[in-house]
Amino acid sequence: MTFSGQVSKPLRVLVSEGNSTSAREAVTILGLSGQLVEICDPSPYCLARFSRFVRKFHRCPGMRDNPGGFLTFVERLLARRHFDVLLPIHE
Repeated sequence: MTFSGQVSKPLRVLVSEGNSTSAREAVTILGLSGQLVEICDPSPYCLARFSRFVRKFHRCPGMRDNPGGFLTFVERLLARRHFDVLLPIHE
């Protein structure tokens, strides 16, 4: 087995909700693998926000209460900041 010595650049991942245990598990797995994780959620106290692997939290409109506002928020966020992956956990 040969190793080229080339280290790949970490992915910038936006997780689209942070209040479920599924989101928390995804954040942990992504963080442990060296990826750069940000989350958006309507709750400022969502579970995944307090993970040491979350680099930035974005408070957004709720998907259930305001799906159009949520979509607009995510589209603008993706346009402003560079993400390699948008990871929808439950949508």
